[in-house]
Amino acid sequence: MITIQEADNLISVAVFGEFTLADFKEFEEQVLYKSRDESKVDVLFDWRDMLDYTVDVAWEDIKFIRDFMIVFGLVSSVFDFLTFGTLLYLLKATEEQFRTGWFLESVMTELLIVPIIRTWRPFYQSRPSKPLLVSTVIVLAATLLLPYLQLARWLGFKPLPPTFLLAFAAITALYMIASEIVKKIFYRRHLPSK
Repeated sequence: MITIQEADNLISVAVFGEFTLADFKEFEEQVLYKSRDESKVDVLFDWRDMLDYTVDVAWEDIKFIRDFMIVFGLVSSVFDFLTFGTLLYLLKATEEQFRTGWFLESVMTELLIVPIIRTWRPFYQSRPSKPLLVSTVIVLAATLLLPYLQLARWLGFKPLPPTFLLAFAAITALYMIASEIVKKIFYRRHLPSK
């Protein structure tokens, strides 16, 4: 059970009993709703009862992680095969183009999937933190620029034609859409609605 009390600029949150994955949805919604102002938030935890954290709850979390890895690993693998097929059969990539393309597509999808899988909500309803957003943009820009720098030769990369970049943008967009859809189905099963 979760209770939240608000008085002036103080929000008190109390969690009674075990705090499971299913409780997290309610907790996040209530705390975000109650703390909409821009003031600082001090958090105080009482871990005394954490010793009662049961094996059942721990096993629930392990099952969740296992299911998450399997489901999103399969989605990722489907798009890996799509990228291979696009590079080899559609774009007829040379060895250097394949290496460069695989690097670009892998980094792009890994960077842009983080905002989607970091929350159970639709990614456009849950803003990532500023450091996450800034670091994602910097690494993405550096990745896209890398094949056009002198360093690229040493890595076996070469500049790619615009058709490759358009294909990667399309694959990445499809990957993000598919992941958002799969996430909605996944969390419908793992986080029961109220």
